[in-house]
Amino acid sequence: LVVTASSDGTARIFEVETCKCLRVLSGHTDVVLAASFSPDGHSVLTASMDGTARLWRAATGELLHTLAGHSKAVDRASFAPGGAQVLTTAFDGTARLWDVQSGESLLTLRGEDGLVKCATLSPDGAKLLLATGSEFPRLLSAETGECLLTLVGHSDWVCDASFSPDGMLLTTASFDGTARIWNTLTGECLQVLTGHTGAVVAADIGFC
Repeated sequence: LVVTASSDGTARIFEVETCKCLRVLSGHTDVVLAASFSPDGHSVLTASMDGTARLWRAATGELLHTLAGHSKAVDRASFAPGGAQVLTTAFDGTARLWDVQSGESLLTLRGEDGLVKCATLSPDGAKLLLATGSEFPRLLSAETGECLLTLVGHSDWVCDASFSPDGMLLTTASFDGTARIWNTLTGECLQVLTGHTGAVVAADIGFC
């Protein structure tokens, strides 16, 4: 199956083999900016300019939960690796962690400058990387929001980050033209990846 998000305010689920639209996920009142399947494929998560994220049952298109709490457009929404939680970021300068089962907000994180550029969860769901407009990116406890480590090194916005599959390493991509690799236990910068002549907007790390 493939899920798509559209400026028409809907998401759609298609069958790959036939290209047939199986379900239309209607309910958002503005542009849908993101759509993704849960790790088990049973649910779909959407994020919208209407200030909400929504959880849907993939098999039927039934709306399960409306994740309401942000005051402006929700630009990103993703499932935690285990699928039990959802992480959202919005133009209101906050990131929120939600419980998939109940739809309740578990944690709200706010950038000191009112801008969240990037947020991502570790593979075990215990840590959360939060990057804002003017602060150094921080590793936080996903349970309490407590700052565990501050990653000092980039000289401009961090706009993307990714944990290694084992959660021991983290990559960050920055408008300063570099990507960096960090030790998530100590906060030490292990490598600085240079060569781009413009902003680095994405970075991912895997096992070789």
